[in-house]
Amino acid sequence: MKNVLLLCVILFIVFSYCDAQKVIQIGQINMISSKNIDNMADYELIAAYARGNQKKITKSKAKTIDDALEQTVREVPGGVFVMNAKIYLVKKKYFAVEGDVWGLKKNANYKGFSVGDHVMWKTITGYKKGTVEAIKDSENCVVIEDGTTNRTTIKFVKLMRADGSDPEE
Repeated sequence: MKNVLLLCVILFIVFSYCDAQKVIQIGQINMISSKNIDNMADYELIAAYARGNQKKITKSKAKTIDDALEQTVREVPGGVFVMNAKIYLVKKKYFAVEGDVWGLKKNANYKGFSVGDHVMWKTITGYKKGTVEAIKDSENCVVIEDGTTNRTTIKFVKLMRADGSDPEE
């Protein structure tokens, strides 16, 4: 009886270990892109190690490598291609790509906002104005408040142009 119980415990451990392998690295590539690259453009590193955490990788629902690449590039405003890419197979049916996203910083924008735009946002005490200093990710940017050196991270959905125009026009 003890031998049967011991065998069951060993089999349980072995099968648990096999099931724990939900993310498997299937490739490593120097550069990957699903768009045409302009050889004359001056691309620069926009985000190092994009999608580079286990949580984002395991949440991937991309059914093809192209979709996984697009998710990674789209996550970084202005992104065009990925260098030093790692490709993962997630849960034996999805793909994920992580790596350094390169692109044109001058084209980096999200929801119509770009670095240098004069913006305003509502606070408890009223409205504040500032200038977009950096685009942090697809949801947030860093803004320097007018008249100060205070840097604040603000969600794009809370921003509006200081001149009142629609940012997506």
